Amino acid sequence: MKLMIILLLITFISQTLLSAKDIYIEVTSVKTKQKLRVVNNRFHNIKLPMIYKNFHKKYYIYSGPYKEEQQSLVALKKIKHYFPKARIKKERKSKTDIKESGVYLNIAVGFSSAPSTNELEEGSVIIQKPQSTGVSYNISTGYSFENGLSIGIGYLRFNATDLLFNNMYGELNYQFNDYDSFIPYIGILGGYSSLTWFTDPIDNPDKDANNDSSSFIVGTQTGLMYKITDIFSLYFGYQCLFMNHVTNITLDSSNSSKLEHNTLHTVQIGLHF
Repeated sequence: MKLMIILLLITFISQTLLSAKDIYIEVTSVKTKQKLRVVNNRFHNIKLPMIYKNFHKKYYIYSGPYKEEQQSLVALKKIKHYFPKARIKKERKSKTDIKESGVYLNIAVGFSSAPSTNELEEGSVIIQKPQSTGVSYNISTGYSFENGLSIGIGYLRFNATDLLFNNMYGELNYQFNDYDSFIPYIGILGGYSSLTWFTDPIDNPDKDANNDSSSFIVGTQTGLMYKITDIFSLYFGYQCLFMNHVTNITLDSSNSSKLEHNTLHTVQIGLHF
């Protein structure tokens, strides 16, 4: 829980630091590379910086960044000679505030931990805590909107030495503005989890044990994507799930105990398509 709070704070602080305002000039948009080269030549003639982003088969063209308003006003006057509709627009430190929309696919591998607690209900049943750390695999897909929100579904398989978790969930994420190809994100999760035991929690063939269990899950996730190409990004993420898996052990009428798994922590690295 503490790790989750720290990571959420890091994401918030980093986004705050990245929100320092620069001044950009919104120039125009064109549909072909030939027209883009024409615009670039005009910027070369007036000796001003030009940036652009290819989005939905269209090139959005900006000039900047400018640190001072007076500097941007002088530049705007030069640009309006060629592009009368150009206007000043304050932006975050990113090329544009346009976020890509469309279907996405995430594939990741990670390290997971599901700590357990043992509660003695009656008698003296001793349960050996299971080995519950190991490698996990995650896949998710959904749709991203231009406002930074995305909605999707995902599957996490965590195969520990003694346990197997299968988690199906829905996710709602928000992607912050990018900064030098780095894109922070944060999200919430909700779904269903099943827990399967590979080994018995207590070595007694006469026990009455309900080892496997199922549970609803809620959680949160946060991370950072690094855009490699227009098609895919590398991302590092942390996911924390809250659940209520209970393993009941009853030897006889006077000896019973239970073991609970209430959280699942996952650190992962993957590709975002």
